[in-house]
Amino acid sequence: MKDEIDRRPFLRMALMSLRIGEVYEFAALLAPRVGAGATTDFLKLIINLIIRSLPFRAEAAERTQVVKITASKFHLTPDHITLVKGQPATLQLTATDTTHGFMIRALKIDTDIKPGTMKEITVTPATVGTFKAICDHYCRLGHAAMKMMVVLGQIAAKSPAAEILAASNTRRQQTTSRLITPPISGN
Repeated sequence: MKDEIDRRPFLRMALMSLRIGEVYEFAALLAPRVGAGATTDFLKLIINLIIRSLPFRAEAAERTQVVKITASKFHLTPDHITLVKGQPATLQLTATDTTHGFMIRALKIDTDIKPGTMKEITVTPATVGTFKAICDHYCRLGHAAMKMMVVLGQIAAKSPAAEILAASNTRRQQTTSRLITPPISGN
């Protein structure tokens, strides 16, 4: 048996080059040799290996990140967002009580948000750093407290960290905090 070739590396390379549509055809060719009882397990193994070899992370990074931002009574919710340099992001802006302004100088965003409407702004960050978003439309006495931290990070497009950053924005939106945050340095 020493002359027998180890076919595992070949099988692995073949599986990595297959497309999902070819999985069943490939499994049908090999499964009869394994035995009728093991066909289902073999098919599960083949599908699992192919799914793990596909570039799902790259596809996830190419999607546009959506961040919902609400302006109301002297605060912006969430109070912290993270965007990825080079990855498109859509900011969905709403106001609940009065007209608010929304400005992020680093992203060249300056707009007004009227109550009861949603304004969508799609932006692709071209810089890295920590900046602030403010309400630049005077909306009463507590107006100066309306700030949000905007972190623009540089992460490889195929990195799972981009997906983690997007998920962290969603968690922050679900847990609103009414604490006044200290002033953010940077502009």
